[in-house]
Amino acid sequence: MFEIRRLTTMIAFVLAASASTARQMFAQQLPKLGLGIVAGPVIYDLSGNGTGFGAGIRVPWQAQTWLIVEPGVGFLSYNNQFDVHTSYLFPELSLQGQLRFGRVRPFLGGGVGGAFVLQGSGETVAALHGVLGTRIDMSSDWVVSGELRVRSVDPWAGNTADILFGVTRRLR
Repeated sequence: MFEIRRLTTMIAFVLAASASTARQMFAQQLPKLGLGIVAGPVIYDLSGNGTGFGAGIRVPWQAQTWLIVEPGVGFLSYNNQFDVHTSYLFPELSLQGQLRFGRVRPFLGGGVGGAFVLQGSGETVAALHGVLGTRIDMSSDWVVSGELRVRSVDPWAGNTADILFGVTRRLR
C-alpha cells in the first residue's frame, strides 16, 4: 500500500514537471512575427549599371527556431543608361535558415518575387534572390540586421546586389 502511494506520488510529480517543461518549451517556440525596415546602397546592372538607393519593408516570421519566412517589399531608385530616373518595386517571399549563437543569428536563404516598374521605362518581370546576413537581438523586442541580397531580375537578364541595414520590432 505504501509503495503504491509513493509510486503514484512520483508519477504525479514527473507528469507535473513534464507538463511545466513542455509548456515552457512550447512558449519559447511560438512563432515570432516582426515588422522591419531596411535601407542601403544597391549595385545594379539593369538597363545601365551603377549604384542606386534601396529600401524595404519586411515581415519576418520565425516559423521554427531555425526557419524564417519573410515576405516583404523592396524599392530601388536609379538612373538608367539613358539617364532616365527609374524606380522598381520588388514584392518578395524569402525562406531563410538561421543559426543561433547567443544574441547573434547568421542566416542564409533565397526566394522569389516580381520586379514592377513604378517610374521610367521597363516591364514587369519575375525576380529570384539569394540572401546572406546576420540578425542581432538587441532586446526581446528589437533586432538589428545587415544583409547582402543578390537579385536576378527577369531571371538572368539583369541583377542587383543590395547591401542593406535595418531594424525590426517584434510584434509577438
